[in-house]
Amino acid sequence: MNNKQISNITIQFESSEAKSLMVLKPKGKLTKEIISQVANFIDENTSNGGDHELGLLIDTTEFDGWEYDAFLEDVKQGIKHRNDVNKIAIYGRQKWLQVAATIASFATSAEVEHFDNQVNAMNWLRS
Repeated sequence: MNNKQISNITIQFESSEAKSLMVLKPKGKLTKEIISQVANFIDENTSNGGDHELGLLIDTTEFDGWEYDAFLEDVKQGIKHRNDVNKIAIYGRQKWLQVAATIASFATSAEVEHFDNQVNAMNWLRS
């Protein structure tokens, strides 16, 4: 996997002809500027189009939330990319994540699942 650091988010990205996998691991609180930078990175690295599959793992184990305008920007970017991602795995042990996965499934065409085990999340994304 290729690694990229954007402020307090680590991004791991691997790609083949048919499928890509991206892991986002935010640490601390996110700002609108960080969300915009990550969105630009995603735009630059996922524009394969066609039948190319993209799996996304969001590792929330060190995530402390968003500033208000960052949350709005995150929702905006999620809507923009709602048809670009095939599977989203939300990994973390916080109880609210199951609810977040359910809510997220209404805003995207991707399959969305919550996992409390990272290995299981990665295996699901690769299946």
